[in-house]
Amino acid sequence: MAKKLRISIACCTYNGSDYILEQLVSFAKQTRLPDELIICDDNSSDNTLEILEAFAKTAPFQVSIYTNKDNSLGSTKNFEKAIGLCKGEVIALSDQDDVWFPTKLERFEHEFQQGAELIFSNGDIVDNKLRHKGYTLFESLNITPTEMKLIQQTKLKEVLIRRNLVTGAGCAFKSKHNPLILPISENWIHDGWIAILISTIGKCVMINESLFQYRQHDKNQIGAGKPNISEKIKKARLLGSRYYNKQYQAFIDLKVRLKLADLKGINNETFLKKLEGKIQHLNKKCQIPNGSFSTFYTLILMLIRFEYHRYSRGLISFSRDIIMTWIFLVEKYTR
Repeated sequence: MAKKLRISIACCTYNGSDYILEQLVSFAKQTRLPDELIICDDNSSDNTLEILEAFAKTAPFQVSIYTNKDNSLGSTKNFEKAIGLCKGEVIALSDQDDVWFPTKLERFEHEFQQGAELIFSNGDIVDNKLRHKGYTLFESLNITPTEMKLIQQTKLKEVLIRRNLVTGAGCAFKSKHNPLILPISENWIHDGWIAILISTIGKCVMINESLFQYRQHDKNQIGAGKPNISEKIKKARLLGSRYYNKQYQAFIDLKVRLKLADLKGINNETFLKKLEGKIQHLNKKCQIPNGSFSTFYTLILMLIRFEYHRYSRGLISFSRDIIMTWIFLVEKYTR
């Protein structure tokens, strides 16, 4: 019989009274109950804490609630705190507004018993009343056949260096990796940071089955809609140089962490070389907000040299960057 693992749920809350109870109830309905639930609340001003405390009194597992003194941590650092407080061998991440299907933890435990170090699952995209929106989380990410093949070949890091496909709401990992992932870089969302770091040293498993309902509503921090190029351009335009500089700094942070970890092996040496290429790729893209004609030449060279295919999403990313360069150029000369 496979060894039973101690499982912790790390859940972060902030003004989540509209939906948190349904998520808590779904924890209690798991066919494999968690061993503990760690909740870090970022100083909610609604009655979230009252709901949490009432649930803790009757929960069929240990519930520990921690309240921040003020609303200053934000989502990523709040998750960092919750992860650090977990005592389990496995840490399952949870948002405050989703609903887990009953077999989620049971499925996760089975995969960990088979040698997984990190797991991420699909989910049903639902509205604020849990009505199915007709597509899944993985469908919203438009995972390509090439990306799927790499993941199946346990080469997740080859995908994650281009873009993140791991959503925290459907993710769990072995807590033995905490020294590697903590503290979490402020330039990353917690799920992307955790996934890419663990993918460099351990087996990562993708479960292409919906194990939770991923609720979409007006207060989602990130969400899983289907943003088109115009919506992505709007975001980049609003942030300007900060948008590109943060992406560049994020991968600098990743490089520093991996160097500190001093991971050995030819596979990681190869990955570190690709990471250096990714950093240079992003550094060139930092020119985009300058609104210069020379930037068009740089981007075209990057496409010809297949940099966009190695470090981004190919023609999709190239098209977006060309459009953004044109927009910044027009704005520069029409002010």
